[in-house]
Amino acid sequence: MPEMSEIKRNFPEASDEMGQDQVCALDMGAGNGMADEQLRFRLDCESLVGVDIFPEAKQVVFRDRPGVYDEYLRNGPDHPEGSGREKKPGAKF
Repeated sequence: MPEMSEIKRNFPEASDEMGQDQVCALDMGAGNGMADEQLRFRLDCESLVGVDIFPEAKQVVFRDRPGVYDEYLRNGPDHPEGSGREKKPGAKF
């Protein structure tokens, strides 16, 4: 996993807009949340949203890794309007 200084060096425009130590992430194909669990806690991610098309992935995340995501979207062929949206109270976006 990259350190905060590496992220700031590679994405200076995002770093300037977000503030000194703020990291926000969107993971398309979040799956079971294993990788994002590291992102959330190692980089102290301010806001983290996961997206996956498989309903099983969403179920596993909420069962095995509660609290990793601020919001988890299940969006796919059977949810063309983005229904299946789960949002944690107080999420930033």
